[in-house]
Amino acid sequence: MLTKIKISLVGCLLAFSCAPVYAQTDSVAPIIDGSDLAEILADARKNDPTYQSSKLRLDADLEGLHEARSFLFPQLSANVVANDIDESQSVTGGDNPFLGRGQAEYTAHSYGLQLRQVIFNPAIFSQVKRAQIEAEIATAGLEIANQDLLLRAAEGYFEVLLAQDNLELSAANLKSSEEQFRQVESRFEVGLATRAEQQQALARWQTSIAANIVAQNDMQNIERFLEVITGTRYSSLAALPDDTNVLDLLVDLDRANWIDTVEMNNLSLYQQQLKLEVAGRSVDIEKAGHYPTLDAVVDYGTRVNNGGIFGAATRNQTTNASLQLSIPIFTGGRVRSRIRSANYEFEAVRQDLSYTHSLVMTDAENLLDQLSSQTQTIEALSKAVDASTLVLEAKQEGFRAGIETNLNVLDAQRDLFQAGVNYNSAKYDTLIIILKLEQIAGNLSETHLGVLNAMLVPSTTN
Repeated sequence: MLTKIKISLVGCLLAFSCAPVYAQTDSVAPIIDGSDLAEILADARKNDPTYQSSKLRLDADLEGLHEARSFLFPQLSANVVANDIDESQSVTGGDNPFLGRGQAEYTAHSYGLQLRQVIFNPAIFSQVKRAQIEAEIATAGLEIANQDLLLRAAEGYFEVLLAQDNLELSAANLKSSEEQFRQVESRFEVGLATRAEQQQALARWQTSIAANIVAQNDMQNIERFLEVITGTRYSSLAALPDDTNVLDLLVDLDRANWIDTVEMNNLSLYQQQLKLEVAGRSVDIEKAGHYPTLDAVVDYGTRVNNGGIFGAATRNQTTNASLQLSIPIFTGGRVRSRIRSANYEFEAVRQDLSYTHSLVMTDAENLLDQLSSQTQTIEALSKAVDASTLVLEAKQEGFRAGIETNLNVLDAQRDLFQAGVNYNSAKYDTLIIILKLEQIAGNLSETHLGVLNAMLVPSTTN
């Protein structure tokens, strides 16, 4: 059993700096020439809608923390009341000479201030703690979005390079199949080839034409996908040199240690753990419905009566400082119901955490298995390309010498084309798997893309 596997780019860290960002001034994406992976990432960071929405959601969640904390500060309120009074008085008993019948119409107004400070309120305290955790969740969410952006930018970039390579292979295969057809056609005209051989060569040539059209369409579709991420079109991209060996990027790392790293640092797991803490705080908030609350309150008020039955205007001022203790006694079972509901939600989130843990660890194992097989696949496909090239050359020489059939040459051309396509796919797939492993461990950063960017060379074709 393999206990070690090559999996990380950390062994070759390079400095990374973002390239200038190109502004988009209208609905048509600008066309940029000679871009590399660093420029693609810079454009994506500015223009990708998914990443921008994550940044805005973080800002919104941070406002929630400000709102929760606001209840810990003194709350100051003012009130103003204006009255138009029609008052009458009659005496029904007693012998007080100063009391008698009377009626008056007058105005009155009052105004006041109230200052309230929370001293003890478990619900508010738990709400603040919950808001702090929710802010951490949002921060983790932005980092998840950031790493997802890095991966999508790299995937889009290397898918374009793969499509370019496959298009070049398709063009070479088209040229080779056409040349073979021309040779067979010439031989057929002088009676050295049969009509079946001539039709075989024609069929392969036309098939190559169709395959080349498909390759061009694939190239255009993938370029559009990259444009969605970056908001920019690129006439050419820096490419990997033909002699690049992606296996040189890998360093040995103990598989068990890698799994431990994923379990400790995976951002989705971390975010789900925080959600479980939030659910726990929600339980505390509902339980606080059974607890008393204590507030310090200062009231200041002034009332002015502009008249009265006795004809005199009055002005009264009051200042009152108090401690207000509120003790819940009976709420009709509402608090207990809310506590049960919060506990159910807590258990549901716990199950979500368990599922996320299983999913993340399974994905990590799968990626490690994929990488293990990719290292072997790349080596095998590289040898297959070399062998297929030699076979084709030998078949072509044999055909010219009359010892190989036309069909053998056509099959050798097809095998070389397919071997090249398979090798290119394996090469770029390996790069993406490496980045996905770094992402699932919570470690993917611009440094990793900087390593790959340093390997690129300017494209020689547009």
